[in-house]
Amino acid sequence: MPQTSQQLEAMCLGQSCIAGLIRGRKSQGIRVEASHFQEIWDKFHPGVEPPKKTPQGDVYKIQPLPFGVDRAVLQEWADSNSWEMHPIKPLGAKTWLVNSSVSPPKEVMFFNSSPLLITKMPPKTADIPTGLIAGPRSSSSTTSVPPVKNPAVFKSGDPFLDPWQPSVASNASKVETGPTEKYLQQHDQQIKNLEQAVHDLQILAKDNAKQQEEKFQKIESQVQSQASHTQAVLHSFESSLAQALSQQEVRISSSMDELKQLILRNDKRPRAHQDDIEED
Repeated sequence: MPQTSQQLEAMCLGQSCIAGLIRGRKSQGIRVEASHFQEIWDKFHPGVEPPKKTPQGDVYKIQPLPFGVDRAVLQEWADSNSWEMHPIKPLGAKTWLVNSSVSPPKEVMFFNSSPLLITKMPPKTADIPTGLIAGPRSSSSTTSVPPVKNPAVFKSGDPFLDPWQPSVASNASKVETGPTEKYLQQHDQQIKNLEQAVHDLQILAKDNAKQQEEKFQKIESQVQSQASHTQAVLHSFESSLAQALSQQEVRISSSMDELKQLILRNDKRPRAHQDDIEED
């Protein structure tokens, strides 16, 4: 495929089915009538199989697929089940959005012996406001794709101008998205909101764990302080009890000595009086 616009123009000269160039993000190509696509493809890519036509139809959501299923594996699975569909984009690790003009061939389909849930997504339709407009009735006009009659389209102006779009200048500032793209944008926004919510929950969980740890440390320090205080009180009580018992033993011993001396004195007095009587 030529790399520059001049090379493309040189190869497209004399082809009445070509209506100018088209520029993408990383490449550029040519506009061709659908009935002459195979002819022009063989001219620019001899011996190469043309890409498959993307089916236009309803959007389906397939889940739960095995983890890591890519576009090629999903397309191979659809071909093996005789279902003409086109993968659009993955929604997470086990969900894909696909586009198909026909319904799934079976009510319950399997992927590696695992049943799949295939849901048809409702189309997104834009609400058109209605009202009364004064004035004469406007004439209706139908827009159709005109055939390319000028074989020298590159000599008439901008080669990237689309001749099949008659009102490019008036509609340049008004870009409308289809229902599928709107749905995907809404779904992407929902995924971003869920990711933000999960991030907030993780932060909240970390904060709660930190607060719980601080509470446990505070309780542990209080328990240690209470244990130290209780141990000090017990030690003081033991020392006071030992001192009281020692003083009590001293008092008991002193009382016993006084009682013993008193008993000895009482025993000596009767004996002396008895000796005096016997001598008389």
